Amino acid sequence: MSGLKINKNRVWLCFPPLVLCVLDLAATLWGQSASYWYGEYLYISEGNPIAYFLLAIHPSLYIIGTAAWIAAFSFLMLRLPRRLALTLCFFISFAHLWGTLGWIMQCSVLSTCGQYSHNTGYLVSVVLTLGASTLLVAAVEKSATHN
Repeated sequence: MSGLKINKNRVWLCFPPLVLCVLDLAATLWGQSASYWYGEYLYISEGNPIAYFLLAIHPSLYIIGTAAWIAAFSFLMLRLPRRLALTLCFFISFAHLWGTLGWIMQCSVLSTCGQYSHNTGYLVSVVLTLGASTLLVAAVEKSATHN
């Protein structure tokens, strides 16, 4: 089974997109209306058509689908050549950060997901972007270390 050998340092590249994907999942669920949570699954607020489809069936299916997505991109990052794995790491991280920030700003402007201001949403977005950047730098550095 030598063809299945995985560079253990590459696991670090899976961490930022995993964290940001889970954050996006939480923000997506947080942003759903009260009607949605009362079982009216057609009252969905979601831009991603795949997530929309899963949410329309049941929130549990959305969570299972997200877990499958995490497994798929993690597998790819562990198996692809380093440059492609880095590109995938950054792409998925940025995509989920963008999704999360969209929810934060939408909820802060419309006050649909809680009671906080547009300024608070902006500050939370800045802190999350700094945190995501820090995670990405750390992951790249750790993945480049040799045993």
